[in-house]
Amino acid sequence: MRKDVDLRRLVGHDVLDQGSRPTCVAFATSAAHEALQDGQSNPTQHLAPEALWWQATAAGNTSNKGMILNNIGSALSGHGQPDLISWPYNLSLGAGTEGPPAGLDEPPWRRARLKNVPLHHDGIENLLEDELARSRPVVLIVEVTDEFHVPGDDGIVAIPDVRATAGGYHAVTCVGAASHPVQGRLLLIKNSWGTVWGLGGYCWLPMEYLIGFAVQAATIDDVIKES
Repeated sequence: MRKDVDLRRLVGHDVLDQGSRPTCVAFATSAAHEALQDGQSNPTQHLAPEALWWQATAAGNTSNKGMILNNIGSALSGHGQPDLISWPYNLSLGAGTEGPPAGLDEPPWRRARLKNVPLHHDGIENLLEDELARSRPVVLIVEVTDEFHVPGDDGIVAIPDVRATAGGYHAVTCVGAASHPVQGRLLLIKNSWGTVWGLGGYCWLPMEYLIGFAVQAATIDDVIKES
C-alpha cells in the first residue's frame, strides 16, 4: 500500500488567485517548480507565473482560452522565472501580458525542465504516485465538471458520471496523496482560485476522477543550474 504524501511544505505557502485570466497552466507549473528550489526548510518563495505567460505569449502559444501544457516547458527552460515578489501578478491583464518590471535582474532566472507523466486512466496511476514519492508535485490538466467547481464540505470532489456534460480544461498542482477508508486513494490538489474554493484553496480529488476527466500530467524533472 502506498504511503500518504503531503508536499505542501515545499510549495509557496499562500494559495494564489489567477482571477479571470486564463493563466492556470502558468500557476500550476510555478507551484511544481517551487518545490525544487533551494531553501526548502524555510517558507518557500512563490515564483512568478507572469514570467511563463509572458514568454509563451511572445512565442505565440497563448490565447484567451489559455495555453497547453506542452508549450510551457520552453518558457520554463528558457528564461525561467524570478520570484513573485520581484514580478507581481497583475489581475487586470486578461489574456494579455506585460514585460519584466524595471529593476528586475536580466534573465535567465530560475530555470527547470518539464517532464511528461503518462496517465494510464486505470484508477491507480503508479507513475504519478512515483513522482509524489520523489517529492515532485505533478501538474494535472483536468476537465472542470460541476463537481469540481464545488467540492464537498470535507474537501472531496465527487466523482461525476462519465456522461457528464463536457466542461473546460483547467491546470492544478497535485501536492500529495492519501488513502480514505471509503473514497479510496485521494489526490491533494492545490488550485489557483484563491482560498474561498475548497478547503482554503485545496481539495481532495479521487483517483477515479482521473479516469474520465484528466488528460495530461507533467512534473519538474530537474533544475537547470547556471554556470
